[in-house]
Amino acid sequence: LVSGPLPILDEINPADIQVVLDLTDYEIGTYQLEPVVELPSGEITVVSIQPEIIDIEVIIAPTPAPGG
Repeated sequence: LVSGPLPILDEINPADIQVVLDLTDYEIGTYQLEPVVELPSGEITVVSIQPEIIDIEVIIAPTPAPGG
């Protein structure tokens, strides 16, 4: 849920709002992380995020099969 001046909110495309989880330096395991919302304008603020916490599991990616 975001808040800001109506003319700016009317111009926002959902693709302009990004939700980011920075997994840099996380080892294999399960984590509960708070997402960070990146907005296109400094005049818009985040009122709330649902869900507030996201469950993440970091695993080793399987090696692709030859020819696949």
